[in-house]
Amino acid sequence: MAGLLIHTVVFAAVNGLLIVVWALTKGSFEELPKVAGDLSDALATYDFWPIWVIVTWAAALAIHAGVWLADVVGGGPRRRRRRRRAHLEMAATGAVSRGLEAVIAGHGPGHRGTRPGPTSRPAGPARERVAVVFTDIAGSTDLAEQLGDEEWGSILGGHRRAVRDVIAEHGGTEVGTQGDGFLVRF
Repeated sequence: MAGLLIHTVVFAAVNGLLIVVWALTKGSFEELPKVAGDLSDALATYDFWPIWVIVTWAAALAIHAGVWLADVVGGGPRRRRRRRRAHLEMAATGAVSRGLEAVIAGHGPGHRGTRPGPTSRPAGPARERVAVVFTDIAGSTDLAEQLGDEEWGSILGGHRRAVRDVIAEHGGTEVGTQGDGFLVRF
């Protein structure tokens, strides 16, 4: 909207200046009402040369207004990008939470029944069960190219915060991260 408003104001100011220049050089201020009353005869009778600038610029302004209107009515690329980004963030956060919680609960991929209970062990050093989780955003390279560096960086930051929140909530340890992937130990 600001661009269209600036375009309109500059259009009016420049064309007003051109009309004043015409009135001072070739025409007169008394002829202006006659020119405005009969635009078809303005060039032939009064040699009103600013008409070419006014008509050309008015066409450009009309195109600008049409693009702006299509953007407003159609939702615009920025609005669509914001909606897609919000959807991706919600999907990533939900998927990370559900996936990590399933692994922690013992119901992740490859789970075949109930979790084994404690078994009797021979005396010696204490043993500890460890769950290792690797995460990755599927198709992240294509997604990063579609969204651009700034937007992808913002989404990736939200993803990392969501994963780290789930890790902390379940007492895990972040072993490392590379790009959009995590290595986590529980």
